Amino acid sequence: MDPLSVFLPFGFPIECRSAIDDNTGNSAHPLEGSTPLSPDQRFHYLNHLNVTSQLTGHGLDELVKRFLPYFEEELEGLCIGKDWVEIGDFYGVVKKIVFNGTINALCGPHLLRLNPGLTDDFWVYDGEIMGAFKGLPRWMIPKMYEVRERILEGIEKWHGLARKNVDVFSGEMEGVMWEEFYGTKLVRMRTKELGSVKGMNGRAMAATDLAIIWG
Repeated sequence: MDPLSVFLPFGFPIECRSAIDDNTGNSAHPLEGSTPLSPDQRFHYLNHLNVTSQLTGHGLDELVKRFLPYFEEELEGLCIGKDWVEIGDFYGVVKKIVFNGTINALCGPHLLRLNPGLTDDFWVYDGEIMGAFKGLPRWMIPKMYEVRERILEGIEKWHGLARKNVDVFSGEMEGVMWEEFYGTKLVRMRTKELGSVKGMNGRAMAATDLAIIWG
């Protein structure tokens, strides 16, 4: 499968295609006959290693630990007392509080703080993304493209704030599992490693983070 077709629905820029045209595979040892690449330029291996290493074991425990207080905070924000109340779209409420709690745990609180409309935009995007995977043009699913652009701009804004406050290349950050600007080590390491692959730019990084948020 063409890797670009996988990332295009998330807004990955075509001009950054060289960064993901990597046929070495996901394993530690490159596939036989693949194009020789240094380990720090193997996009798909780095992406796979990042997810599998940080969403299992200690990394997953840390994410769950961070999620629960944020989830509780979202529930308390509903201001539901002891009396029965009528909620017209209960599923919509559940989606919102789970998404907000997850994003705050995964990415830290600044992504949502900087982009208060992100939650609503994300669920519009989620409802139409299959059209993008099918290759439907902009004129057929204009809302998906519209909200995706806002989401990507918001992620880039958040990345900018995080860069000003955290040096992802600092050795002091190696053992830090969570901090408020990038959130989890998973996100911080993606910024460090995938951001160092030749051909990647700010929009490409935003698109790969959107893929993680969505998936």
